[in-house]
Amino acid sequence: MIRRIKYASVFMICWLFLLQPVLVFGQESTLNLDANRTELEVGDYVQVTMVFTGEEDIGSINASLRYDSTRLRYVSGNSNALVMGNGTGSLSDTFSQGIDRLTYSLEFEAIADGSAGVEVSNSEIISALTGRSLGNPTAVEQVRISPKQVEEPEVETPVEPPEETTVIIKSHLGEDVYVMEEFPDHMLPDGFYKKFFTVSGNDIEGATNEEEAWKVFYGISEQLREGLYFYHDKREVLYSYVPMTFDHELVLLPFEKTFQGLDQVVANIQGMEVLTYNMKKDGFYLLYGMDVNGVKGYYSYDMEEDTFQKVNIQETDVQSETISEAGEERRIYLILGILALICLILLGSILYFRKSDKTQKVQ
Repeated sequence: MIRRIKYASVFMICWLFLLQPVLVFGQESTLNLDANRTELEVGDYVQVTMVFTGEEDIGSINASLRYDSTRLRYVSGNSNALVMGNGTGSLSDTFSQGIDRLTYSLEFEAIADGSAGVEVSNSEIISALTGRSLGNPTAVEQVRISPKQVEEPEVETPVEPPEETTVIIKSHLGEDVYVMEEFPDHMLPDGFYKKFFTVSGNDIEGATNEEEAWKVFYGISEQLREGLYFYHDKREVLYSYVPMTFDHELVLLPFEKTFQGLDQVVANIQGMEVLTYNMKKDGFYLLYGMDVNGVKGYYSYDMEEDTFQKVNIQETDVQSETISEAGEERRIYLILGILALICLILLGSILYFRKSDKTQKVQ
């Protein structure tokens, strides 16, 4: 009896030693599940990476996955071995040559706030060398999703005309401009000095040049645009002060008339967008402005040379085409008029001779 007990004890000890390698082999693989960010807002994207490693080269892997589909939407994965949808997924991959480290990535979109998890709930990793199981690692990664923060648009505080802007003068566009009674020093153009002018019975401090050809005031338009305005004495309106600096200064004015047959374009001249006419010649534009002596006129601007010269509008290349077209029309009308007159004369002559013939026959 005692011998039987001894034999049984030895048998049990040997059996335990035989089982021990199986328990060790079952833990010879690991799984690392990691999200590139754990704090999200609704609408953000998160990438979850699965890294499987084994002490022996891996020949195949099978795994079951779960994720919270009420808060996460599956977008894509980096392997065709991944099949995902409706909160579950699977991974099944084999390798003709073993590999000791496998990496898979999943991309999700956060669609609702709250806590959400991505889990590898079950897996089996098979050795490429021996065909035995290297373990069944599992892991869970949690992310927290917050409601999307709605950024309120910044409300610009309107620039209110200061109390001293009591003088209102119309612009050439018909809008009111609140003209400052005092001209700010930092807005004084080069070559100008301050001077008081009487406009609409009000004494307003403005700026002028040495020739006193220009009256420039500082004001705020109805659209709350601050800037300098050029005052036109005869029209008693304001124009935006747009100076051009060449060999001498020229202030651009709006065209006083339109030119049929000419292309009106917006050209970038000295960094400013200027409404002008294309002179049918590459790089040449027609401008209308006033020089430092207060003389208004038309100017041809050479974009390449950045120069301009005063021109007679009747002699410009762009206008000659219009003039020639108008002259051609006049010539056509003149020829038609002459032909009509000739027809009338011929018709009158025919009627006269017929009447004479009838008279002679009656006699």
